[in-house]
Amino acid sequence: MDPRHLKDRDIETILGGFLFRGISEDKLRRICSADGCTLLKFEKGDVIYSPEAFLKSCGLILSGSVKVTKASPGGQELFMNALKRGALFGAAALWDGHDGYVASLTALEKCRILFFSQELMESAMKAEPELALNYIRFLTGRVCFLNDKIQSLIAGRSSDTLAHYLEMKLEHSGESFELDMGMTELAAALNISRASLYRAFEALENKKALVRNGRKITILDKERLRGF
Repeated sequence: MDPRHLKDRDIETILGGFLFRGISEDKLRRICSADGCTLLKFEKGDVIYSPEAFLKSCGLILSGSVKVTKASPGGQELFMNALKRGALFGAAALWDGHDGYVASLTALEKCRILFFSQELMESAMKAEPELALNYIRFLTGRVCFLNDKIQSLIAGRSSDTLAHYLEMKLEHSGESFELDMGMTELAAALNISRASLYRAFEALENKKALVRNGRKITILDKERLRGF
């Protein structure tokens, strides 16, 4: 792609993320101008990746947000994560050799996403060893995240499930953040009833672990949230 299509804020977003940390702006622009770098736009509700349709590329979100879901054996859609500006996805699928993708990614709003093909990533890593190290660090972080997600799914109580979800949001968004969806959608994503979700929020508020004002959540005490 023509690197002139990237805005100054885009460059800041890319360099501020895990993958290109420590890479100079000049080197980044050369990578973005090479074959295999593509900028795509998506509307709200568009499916970006699905198990049947995906690119052998990793994507970096320049604007907007993306919902990650996975189908359960029973056919239910399980919410896995919400990705925002600067987030990277698809890195683990570059060299896995499988025909399908592990999850579905859907645009929660208008998105601009920069894609780096497998071939481009391979040549860039050979030229820039720091890029390869960043890639390894990123995958290590994903393993830890998935372990936490498994723990939240096997937790027996609705309050545990909500607490684990908020803990992951806390890690990526800071102590005050807005939920990416309404209560009905969140309850479905966490595979609990709407009534159970409200009770779980009430229990956490009574414990003074958080304050909820509409979609805005402020974590007051991390230890009380984690030790719920």
